[in-house]
Amino acid sequence: MVNFYDDANESSNSGNDEVPLIPIVLQNSSELLVRTISTGNEIIESVHLTKWFQKYRTGVASQLSCYEKKWKTRTANFRLHVQHIINYSSRNIFNNDFENKHTVVPGSLIALGAFFAGSIAVNRSNWGAKRMIFSHNSSILEKLCTSIPSRIFLPWVLAAATFKYWAPQTSQNLVSATENDLLPRHFVKSYHDTWKRIYKEGYVAKKNDLKSQIDQTLQKNIRYAREQFYEKLGQA
Repeated sequence: MVNFYDDANESSNSGNDEVPLIPIVLQNSSELLVRTISTGNEIIESVHLTKWFQKYRTGVASQLSCYEKKWKTRTANFRLHVQHIINYSSRNIFNNDFENKHTVVPGSLIALGAFFAGSIAVNRSNWGAKRMIFSHNSSILEKLCTSIPSRIFLPWVLAAATFKYWAPQTSQNLVSATENDLLPRHFVKSYHDTWKRIYKEGYVAKKNDLKSQIDQTLQKNIRYAREQFYEKLGQA
C-alpha cells in the first residue's frame, strides 16, 4: 500500500530547499553590500550603482539649485527694473497732478484713436484704389496721404499732436526724458541743429521778413494814400 502522506511530506521537504537570491559566487564580492534599513529588512545593493546614482542625484540637485538661484536673481532684478521705471516716470514725466487726474488717461485714449485714424487715412485701399483699378484717378490729397513718408509718420504725428493738446506738460516731460536719458547726445544735438536751421533760421526768419516787408509796404501805401487824399482836399 502506498503511503501518500509520506510522499507528500517528502515532496514538500524537497520543495523547501530555497534557491539563494544572489549566487554564492557573488555573495562575497566587494561590489555588493548588505545592510539593514530602518524597517528591519535587509537589502543588498551594488556599491558601484549606488555611487553612480548618488553622483547623478547630487548633480541634478545642484543644477536645479543653480537654476532656482538664477531665476530668483533675474526675477528680483526685473522687479527692481520695473520699480525704477515707475519711480523715474513718476518723478520726471507724470509729475503734474492736474494732468494725471484729468487729462492723461482721456488724452491717451484719444491719441490712440488718432493713431488708428491716421493708419486708416494712409491705407490706399480706403481711397478706392482696389475697387477702381483701371479707372482710378488719384487726387492730390490721396497722393499726399498715401505717400511713403505719410504712411510712416502721419499716424505717429497725429497721436503725438493729440496727446500734446490734452497733456502739454506731460508731453514735454516725455520728450525731455527721451532726449536726456534714451537718445545719444550727438543725435539730439544734430537734430536740434537741423530743426533750428530749417525751422527757426529758415521758415520763421523768412516769415518774419515777409511780415516786415508787408508791414512796410502797407505803411507806405497808407501814407501815400493819406498824402494823396490831403492833396485832393487842398486842391478842392
